[in-house]
This record gives sequence, C-alpha cells and structure tokens, in this order.
Amino acid sequence: MGGILIENVPSFDPDLIFVCGYKKVLKTDLIDKYKFINIHAGILPKWRGYNSNCWAMINGENKVGYSLHRVRPKFDAGEIYKIIDVELEENETYQSARKRLQNKLCDQLENIFFDIVTNNLKAVAQNDNDVVYNCKLRQSDGDIDWNNSTSYIMGLFRVFNGGTGIRLFDKNFRPYEIINMTPANEIANSIGVPGSIVNNYDNGAVLIKTKDTAVKVYELIDESGKRIKPAEIFKIGMRLKSKRKD
Repeated sequence: MGGILIENVPSFDPDLIFVCGYKKVLKTDLIDKYKFINIHAGILPKWRGYNSNCWAMINGENKVGYSLHRVRPKFDAGEIYKIIDVELEENETYQSARKRLQNKLCDQLENIFFDIVTNNLKAVAQNDNDVVYNCKLRQSDGDIDWNNSTSYIMGLFRVFNGGTGIRLFDKNFRPYEIINMTPANEIANSIGVPGSIVNNYDNGAVLIKTKDTAVKVYELIDESGKRIKPAEIFKIGMRLKSKRKD
C-alpha cells in the first residue's frame, strides 16, 4: 500500500478498506477515521505475528483460524470483527487445514464485509494479556533437532509436510525428507540418547528416540528422489545427527 493511495482515501470516502498481504504497521491518522480491515492468519488475540497458525499447531492447539480485525498502529492488536476457525483433525497437516480454512473464509467473507459496513457486526477490543508474538518460519526450521520433544517434532512435521518438507540427517549429515511419521504413543517418557535408532519393524519403519519419548518413521526420500524404507539404511544403535546450526 503506497503513500499515494493512502493520501487519496478521503477523496472517495470508502465504507471499508480491505488491507491484504501488507506486512508492516500502517502509520496514518486515517485508520481512526476509516475502517481499515485486515485478515490475520491466526486466532487473535493470542496468536500474533508471522506464521501464527503454524506456530499454533506446533504448540499443540486444536484449532487454527483467520481473524478479521481493525487495523491499528499496534501490530495485530486492532479490535476483532470475526474469527473463522476450524478444528484440527488428528495428525492433520497444515496444508490440509489451510485449505479447509480458506474455503470457509471465502464462503463467509462477502457477508462479513456487508455486516461490517451496515454496522450489524461490531468490533470487540482485544485483551492484551496471554499473547504470543511469532517469528517467520524458515525452511531450515524443518530440519529435525532430536533434542526436542516428540510433540514439537510432530508439530514441525505437520507444518512442513506437503510443503518444503521436514528432514533428518544421518551420521554423515546426509539429508532425508520424511514422508510419513507418527508419534510412538506406546513409548514411556524416559531419558535416553536423542536421535538414536532404538527399534525397527517388519514394515521397514524405525523407532527414533526424542528428548522425551520416540517417533516412528515409515518412509524417506533421499537426495536423488528415491523413496526408502528407513530400516534399510538405519540399524538399531545408530545415532542420527541433529540439524545443522544456522
């Protein structure tokens, strides 16, 4: 949104201004006079900042959503008109949830804008307590550090799977993208060696120790694009490397 557009707003006296994809704080006195509306990809007031729905999933939330809110000088802190959310299915990926959420938003958006313009939908001030400001996710954040908990690693898998992918590294730091992985819910919380291969299975899967419990990895892709059963290359007792440092 450039300065010329902002300066011209009073000349056409709009009922509503939809701000889409603008990643900076909008600094103008006009936001007090006109209804600048933003759609934030996260459930406000808690999840503010970048990649908020992804971080919500990583942190174990059971819902993700979009928040339609008034633009104010403080980042993602304007009054909320509407929250559109979906409940996450068990082990659902971010890509799947995002598609369902976008469809729900598109179905309702026209009516929401109409209700805002006609004052049938009132904005509610946010509570600034118990909020989280999130940073941008990098592709390298999808490289596994086995010193993290199973829930955190599974959260990363759900966020990156279907997108840039989540990777593990062998002892020589060769990367493998994980295609299928689940938490090993039957494994008790224990102290061990994170990243160690502690079991393998007839179906080609391996059990890998995390900080607290373990995950089962069923299929990988190597750098050439070949699909591999992990038990073919990782033996019990082997220790995987954690992600390279940025």
